[in-house]
This record gives sequence, structure tokens and C-alpha cells, in this order.
Amino acid sequence: MNYVKRVVIDTGTLISAAIRVHSVPSLAYQKALRDYEICISEQTFYELATVLMRSKFDKYLKKSCKATGSIIGD
Repeated sequence: MNYVKRVVIDTGTLISAAIRVHSVPSLAYQKALRDYEICISEQTFYELATVLMRSKFDKYLKKSCKATGSIIGD
């Protein structure tokens, strides 16, 4: 029997992963992308998008990401 490996990542970890590319949360997120199916609720996604759009995160995110609504840039 094969099981799909799933993981839930909390909003704080996702935010840290987005603003610090080589941080432990970012590495965990990258591993999750490679090895697991990431499960996220609509509420968590909305919270993530809302928090990252705050002006205090401007220095971490590309302006193009904010303009297009993309959460994590290239």
C-alpha cells in the first residue's frame, strides 16, 4: 500500500521561508516541495498573503512579487 506523504507548514514558517532564502524554515520548505504534498488551508494562504503584503516586508520581497500578488519570487 502506497501512501502520499503530506505535510502542513504553519504561516510563520512560510513567512520565514519567503524572506530568508537560506534559513532553516526555507530549507524545510524546499524539502517539503521536493518530497511531500504540501497541504494548506484557505485561511492560512490568506493570512500568508496578507502578512507578506505589509510594508515592513517590502525590503525582503521584490516589488514585482507584490505587484503581481506572487508570494515567493524567483
